[in-house]
Amino acid sequence: NGGEISLIARDGDIIGTSANSLLASFALSEAGEAGNGGNVTLKAGKAITNLEILTLSSSEQAGTVEITGLGDLLVTNTRILTSRRVEVEVPFSYPPEFITLDVGGQGQSGNVTIHSSGNLTFNNSSIESDTNGIRDAGDVEITSPGRVTFNNSQIISNTSNSGNAGNIFINAGNGITFQGLYLYEGESQRGGLFA
Repeated sequence: NGGEISLIARDGDIIGTSANSLLASFALSEAGEAGNGGNVTLKAGKAITNLEILTLSSSEQAGTVEITGLGDLLVTNTRILTSRRVEVEVPFSYPPEFITLDVGGQGQSGNVTIHSSGNLTFNNSSIESDTNGIRDAGDVEITSPGRVTFNNSQIISNTSNSGNAGNIFINAGNGITFQGLYLYEGESQRGGLFA
């Protein structure tokens, strides 16, 4: 199994110092069975910035990603992936180089849950839970008693095989604002709703 990752900053921020600091928990096996990917838990008082969060399993359940805002929460330049096929940028490569991780047809994407005690704002961020195998993509659930705002951000749940795309749930007590949002839940081709 992949290891658990937990970062808690009750009165402050969780900030990556580079463009995309990586938090990743893998369970990959080229031959045989792998375990589950590890769960990633973040709790912040104000902001989560410049992070790439990745969980994968080649044959079982990818880890879940759970983010909790302990007040108004701003999520900026953050990419969350619980996908079955992902591209990861090689750190410090110039020009940028990418490694493709394709974990076959068995592993299941993890769920993503994001909750804030106040308003919740996404800037230049993305959440992706895809499947190209026989098991379902994970669900994405976003909740806030205040307003949820998406600025130039995207949520994608996609399937290109017999597994179902995951569900996308957004529950906001004081409304939802879309500015340049890309929401997609569907099969094979990328399309979407833009606002």
